[in-house]
Amino acid sequence: MRSIVPTILFFVFLAGCRGPASNYHYGRPWLNDARIKQWDELEGHKAKLSRKGVQPQMQEIEGCGTMFVWNHSLSGGPGWEFLRASYSYKNTSDTKFDIVRVWLEVLDPDGKVVNRGEDVLMHPLGYALTPGDTWSDVMKVNTKGVHKKKGWSWRIGCEPVQMKVLPPKRFGG
Repeated sequence: MRSIVPTILFFVFLAGCRGPASNYHYGRPWLNDARIKQWDELEGHKAKLSRKGVQPQMQEIEGCGTMFVWNHSLSGGPGWEFLRASYSYKNTSDTKFDIVRVWLEVLDPDGKVVNRGEDVLMHPLGYALTPGDTWSDVMKVNTKGVHKKKGWSWRIGCEPVQMKVLPPKRFGG
């Protein structure tokens, strides 16, 4: 009686000789998904921004204070990519400010604003931001796909706002 083992080995050998279909990952078909390729592309853009340098940046804005960006990166996923900037603001001017508006702008390679996010810094109890006061926060602004273009950039700025104080109104006689 003949053994069945050589026959099974022959069929296993034939199955192994079949060439893979183009871009097909045996046992891992999800690697062919276009969404995985989009994630890989985004990870490449994140790595490029990281290689470019995420060193802290300090900028003195006359009449407002000092902006210190201590970290910036790309975050999110394909179709919803964000520039994430962690910053600190310090009132280095001589005056008190009721509110400070901080903005983060994403720029295309030509320097045009693609998207802008704003943050309002104000003391929770309504006190003014006096000289020497600091504030730290994180802003996220959608890049609207401009991060895929070579030469895109971003900038941060601030503007002080003085509230107009109205005299108290008397009710009654």
